Amino acid sequence: MKNRPSYAIESVDNALLLAQLLLLEGPMRVTDAAARLGVSPSTAHRLLAMLVYRDFAEQDADKRYRPGRLLHGSPRPPSRSRRCGRPPGRTCSAWSTAPTSRRTWWC
Repeated sequence: MKNRPSYAIESVDNALLLAQLLLLEGPMRVTDAAARLGVSPSTAHRLLAMLVYRDFAEQDADKRYRPGRLLHGSPRPPSRSRRCGRPPGRTCSAWSTAPTSRRTWWC
């Protein structure tokens, strides 16, 4: 059994646990996620929204959340690879608006 870190961040822990639940238990609604995590539905909704935003989850037409492409081992962002212009398999970089921030991804 793993020991919980003394500096644990509950919101991060809940988001990671929710990603695990989606992968291991399958699709769920906001109310299902809230019940499994022991949080309010509004908190579960915010966590799911962030997982969707970062491609760890996706929402279907029936309002159920499923594992996203990053949980299925597909790290290549489709929209960013089109911006690069380099041949596939090459590393591309771009500077963001923050002066010291840079993003790197595979094309």
